Amino acid sequence: MNKVIGRIIDNRQSGFIKNRSIFDSIYTTNVLFENSISDPNRTNGYLIMIDQEKAYDRVDWVYMYKCLEKFGFSQSFIDSLRNIYEGSNTRVCINGTLTEPIIIEQGQRQGDPLSPLL
Repeated sequence: MNKVIGRIIDNRQSGFIKNRSIFDSIYTTNVLFENSISDPNRTNGYLIMIDQEKAYDRVDWVYMYKCLEKFGFSQSFIDSLRNIYEGSNTRVCINGTLTEPIIIEQGQRQGDPLSPLL
């Protein structure tokens, strides 16, 4: 996936992509800010920063599979992801006792190297 993600994702997206860094976004923001300050004809400007709360938890698998299909990923790759995600469960340890399995029906696995790319 790392081989193709840089061609699919817009150049302005800098996180989790080989040869890109979050510092690219910080640098771009600083340059835009400095240019706006030094422009004598400047007009009002706004900066909007968005961080999707619980983004990993909210990923809909069916939508994710459709997006991967549209981007041209192979059916075998998509099926491999289905095998990883669908039918998975977790358990919570409360006071040393594990709960019954809880079926996971959406979301990305936090810490999984694939998650930020998906």
